[in-house]
Amino acid sequence: MQRQLEKMMRALLVLSFLGALGCREGKTAAQTAPPTQRGVANDTERVPAPLDVVLARANDEIESARIHAIGVPALGADVVRGFALPTYTELPDLSYDQMLQRIADVGATHVAIVTSWDQQTIYHNRIAPNRDKTPTDKAIGQLIDRAHELGMKTLVFPIIHVERRAEGEWRGRLAPTEIERWRQSYRDFVLHHADLATRHDAAILSIGSELSSQESATDFWTTLIRDVRSRYRGELLYSSNWDHYTHPKFWDQLDYIGVSSYFEVAKRNDEPIFAVTERWLRHRDQLLEYAGRVGKPLVLTEVGYPSIDSAAVKPWDYTARTPPNPNAQLAAFQSLAMAWSLEADSAQHFAGLFIWHGWGHGGSEDLSYPIWGKPAEDLVRRWYASPLP
Repeated sequence: MQRQLEKMMRALLVLSFLGALGCREGKTAAQTAPPTQRGVANDTERVPAPLDVVLARANDEIESARIHAIGVPALGADVVRGFALPTYTELPDLSYDQMLQRIADVGATHVAIVTSWDQQTIYHNRIAPNRDKTPTDKAIGQLIDRAHELGMKTLVFPIIHVERRAEGEWRGRLAPTEIERWRQSYRDFVLHHADLATRHDAAILSIGSELSSQESATDFWTTLIRDVRSRYRGELLYSSNWDHYTHPKFWDQLDYIGVSSYFEVAKRNDEPIFAVTERWLRHRDQLLEYAGRVGKPLVLTEVGYPSIDSAAVKPWDYTARTPPNPNAQLAAFQSLAMAWSLEADSAQHFAGLFIWHGWGHGGSEDLSYPIWGKPAEDLVRRWYASPLP
């Protein structure tokens, strides 16, 4: 709370500073200076930003402080506080080790190591590593080991990446032309990662993610789960899409119900936080009721918000071309925290969540999911730290 009050005070000081400069009617100090001084720069003179820019920044500071002041209720002591780390690529100035350290520093107890193999189109029948993009088993194993050194447990999270997609096509709509050939390829894909998870003592393995069109093949999944358990002793989950989690009939054979949770919890960009929270609560109650009927704990395997106006309206759509809006991301995380910090008697079927995602630099100009260098980072840090020891 003290930090948020300090932010508000800084914003008010900015406004006072503007008044002292005499910036009126949208003009900068440079525009109101005598003609002989305009455009002159020296070591002691700095031209202020335009008034509308400074006011916008001050307004953002005040809005951020207002949201932070709501506070975050305590998260259950035994709840998984996870982050996903996609293995896109290392950056010249940001290694995977540094990304893992940052995830650990924010209070995560678990990290999902996300690795992808490619399928050329939704109609193809072969799944294989991308020789230019898929990390080696050695590299993935080193990430798992490093996460363990940092005190985090690991979820090995293999996914299919569809290389060439028409509009609306994704892995949830796979339609292989030779289904048995595809199933054998998929089996090899999952068993490969089961062996990798075994070698590096990963706590959890995902056997699939968002494969909506294939979830009705219960016999296939039953056989696959049996084969995985014959060579991997950790816990298993499957990650169903947020609008399809009641369709799989093999949940009873797994350890968790996983849901990729990009629920559309806002109807418009400027909807109040408490209205968004109410909508999240309805989804939460449906999810927990379903988990109770199935008799398995629930994990939100992916939940995150891009830093754009529509953060909570369409959380799954990171392609919208809007100016960055870190406060929209912050508000969405505030609603998430308020909805999922449950009383003990309500949380028996809630095992935890993995925030999507921890890759990349973040920063105030970033439009994507990372919280780093944005107001949401402080909120998640406080939420993941609760309850205090």
